[in-house]
Amino acid sequence: MTRPHAYRPGIPVLFLLLIMLLMMMTPVHADPGQSRTALHLCDDDRQHLLGHMREFLEISNGILASALKDDHERIATLAEDFRPTSAMLERMKLLAQAYEEEGRPHRTNQRELRRFERMAANLSPDFVEMYRAMRLGFDDIAEQSRQGAPSQEIMHRLVNVQNVCIACHRQFEFLPMECH
Repeated sequence: MTRPHAYRPGIPVLFLLLIMLLMMMTPVHADPGQSRTALHLCDDDRQHLLGHMREFLEISNGILASALKDDHERIATLAEDFRPTSAMLERMKLLAQAYEEEGRPHRTNQRELRRFERMAANLSPDFVEMYRAMRLGFDDIAEQSRQGAPSQEIMHRLVNVQNVCIACHRQFEFLPMECH
C-alpha cells in the first residue's frame, strides 16, 4: 500500500521562476524583425536536437498515458530516459578515455563527444539552462513516481516540464550554419 504524499511545490516553483526570469531577459535577435533568439547550428546538430525534442513529445505523451492508468513503474522508466545530460557527457568522456587507454579507437563515441562540445559552444546559456531544467523535471517525475506520488501530482509536474519547453520554443529558433 502506498501512502499519500503531500504536494511539495519546491521544484515546480523553481521551474516557473526560471521560466519567468528567462522570459524577462531581453533576447538578442539575429534580425530585428524576428521575435525569437536565433541559435545557429550545423544541420546535423540541428537534426540531432530536433530528434530529442520529438523524443520528448513521445515520452511526455507516454508519461501522461501511464499516469492515467496509475502505472508508476512505466512513468519512472520513461522519465529516466531524459536524465540530465551532464552525466551523459561525463560517461562519454570516461568511455573515450577507457578506449584510448586500451589503444582502441571508438569513433562513434568521439563523434558524439565532438557534437556535444560543438553544440555547447553554439547554444546560448539560456537555452542550455532551459534544456537542463526540462531534463531535471523528468528526473523529478521519475523520483516522485518511484516514491508512489499520486498520478495527478505527476501530471502537474509534467505540465511544469512542458511549460519550460513552451517557453523555450517561444524564445529560440534554430538556424542552419555551415560546419565542417
